[in-house]
Amino acid sequence: MQIRKAMAGDAPGIARVHVNSWRTTYQGIVSDTYLSGLSVQARQNMWEHAIGHLTADKCIYVAVQDTGDIAGFAMGGPSRSEQFPDRAELYALYLLSTVQGQGLGSKLVSHVMEHSKSFGHTNMLVWVLKGNRALHFYRRTGAVIVGEKEIEIGGEPHTEIAMEWGQLSL
Repeated sequence: MQIRKAMAGDAPGIARVHVNSWRTTYQGIVSDTYLSGLSVQARQNMWEHAIGHLTADKCIYVAVQDTGDIAGFAMGGPSRSEQFPDRAELYALYLLSTVQGQGLGSKLVSHVMEHSKSFGHTNMLVWVLKGNRALHFYRRTGAVIVGEKEIEIGGEPHTEIAMEWGQLSL
């Protein structure tokens, strides 16, 4: 498995991982109606735009299998949260369920951390949906809970938990 920066042609693979990961990760947390309505094409359009308009302080890394298929991705950059400014933020980390538990998540997070360090960040935030098993992964990698907020997904209320790494290394 190779970790590298995302390229324009990666959008379809990233979109496929994004939708499949949402459907497996958030099953029983987010409504089935919302999850079944997720569109790979809509996500592909979103990722084509994100990759094409990526500023230097943001990054997208992909985990590529020997077959050339994307098995996971991570995106990060400056914090988007008014509640937690002046730090980096892991915007997204998604892996296909078939490759979870193999260290890819840690490798992808480490790449985002290294990129963020190059822009002067010393800590990093991630927002995690309550009930997401990734909370345990983030705790194991040294992140601690620092806050929460209410959001809406598919017209339903959900709680997002803010977790932070106090140093940018795993």
